[in-house]
Amino acid sequence: MRTKAYALYGLPPRSPRTVAADHGLQWSMGALIDMLLGWHERARQRRTLLTLDDCMLKDIGVSRTDAELEANKPFWRC
Repeated sequence: MRTKAYALYGLPPRSPRTVAADHGLQWSMGALIDMLLGWHERARQRRTLLTLDDCMLKDIGVSRTDAELEANKPFWRC
């Protein structure tokens, strides 16, 4: 997980101890911001799903019931 995050932010892979010592607060804030942005995007997509008509839902292979179930999930739940 950390290696993927390092690549995402352009950081060289280092040991967890070094990261904690050097970038603990920065890493925590970055992770928090990523999580909040992810929640915001998930909520936006679920609101958009409710706006699709039955023909559009059929095109993507989702029933109206499935769309409503997905849209009614809390933003933090996948």
